[in-house]
Amino acid sequence: MRKVCELGRSMVEMLGVLAIIGVLSVGGIAGYSKAMLKHKINTTLDIVSGAFAKLTELQVSGSLTGDIDVEDAPKIGLDCDLYFDEHYNGHKCKLPIGGYQFESSTNGSTYFIIHPTNDFAVDMCNAFFTSGIYKHLHSYGLIRIDSPYSIELFSPEDMTNINMSQISNACTAACGEGWCTIDVYW
Repeated sequence: MRKVCELGRSMVEMLGVLAIIGVLSVGGIAGYSKAMLKHKINTTLDIVSGAFAKLTELQVSGSLTGDIDVEDAPKIGLDCDLYFDEHYNGHKCKLPIGGYQFESSTNGSTYFIIHPTNDFAVDMCNAFFTSGIYKHLHSYGLIRIDSPYSIELFSPEDMTNINMSQISNACTAACGEGWCTIDVYW
């Protein structure tokens, strides 16, 4: 009689282990991608919030005199990495997700326009309103979600009467087709 000693794993067992590793890897990559998107959105919102606060401070103090645009950002204390946008045919400040521009007119109005990246436009729009950045605006401010397909207008007073599902619907309608801007006037 011969004794047969089997060592090792069968092919089926190895394929099972590989399948489990594959499923866990896909889940890990999806989680990492979601975490990176959230980080980019939060960083973008921090930059936009700082720019809003600085522009509001300068406007209230009367330091914004004459026309000022995004190319003047360093002069007014905004940290802005400028790039030329061929679609807009002008300069914008670079954000982790898209870019922004602003202009100030002689009548004291400030126009701040956020251009989210196409792939993340809906997420960025929703995050902008969830974050409450619009609370930096005075009572006479105006927020417009603009795209070729939809325009929604909000004032700071209206924001207290609007729930997140209405904002989410407006962001999806406006930004879901590939591009939109979030225009803020004050």
